[in-house]
Amino acid sequence: MKKVLLIIVALLIATSALAAPPSKILVKYDVYGGYGNAVINALKAKWSAATITSYVGNTWPVFISQLTTGTWDVVIVEGHNYRGTSTTQYQALATWYNKKVGPLFYTDWYMYGSLNNVLETAMGAGNGTQLRMPPRPHYAWVTTHPICTGITSWTYGNPGYGTGGNAMPWTTATPVTGWTSSSSTGQGGIMVAPDKHSIISGYMPSLNSSQGEKIWANILEFMWASSSVSPQSLGKVKALYK
Repeated sequence: MKKVLLIIVALLIATSALAAPPSKILVKYDVYGGYGNAVINALKAKWSAATITSYVGNTWPVFISQLTTGTWDVVIVEGHNYRGTSTTQYQALATWYNKKVGPLFYTDWYMYGSLNNVLETAMGAGNGTQLRMPPRPHYAWVTTHPICTGITSWTYGNPGYGTGGNAMPWTTATPVTGWTSSSSTGQGGIMVAPDKHSIISGYMPSLNSSQGEKIWANILEFMWASSSVSPQSLGKVKALYK
């Protein structure tokens, strides 16, 4: 009887874990020219009970320190103004991704560079091609994908940057949007990584002035719903029944 009870409790906990929102989220983002808060606004609206640890602006070292020493359910990088300054920082992100402990979203303006090759490779992509502002129009390639639900405009605003994103090649990632009207080699935008729930993107959602928060809401929902990872707090409880 005790064994049956334990099985029932374990099943209930597992079911709750699938339905529960993430509890600990780590974010690196930028704000400039009135753009950049869409990711934080979307996170607070969607997962108001979560602990969101965020670093804005030129804060890569402390962000990476938190990444490597903390325990996180979701990690997000939207670096449209500041990038990592060393291969070591991008290796830390690649290591976290490869552990498959939770979804990772990664984009920054430097995706045409070489310091981040290890992360791009891990997430199924190659070096991007730099797009100058104003960037050319953006398109949904897989219109039925959850990330594209309800999005009627992918148009960027212009905070005053030189770089407005990157047209991305892919290897094992799956492109959802891109910089040409239909799927074209080397023109990827938002792409699903090989783990099926992380995102590597040459498109920066927070630079969309009209639907940035909606795009982020879709991305967050997709990443978490497609992941089998339990929130860290529930994961610890589940471990008691192993």
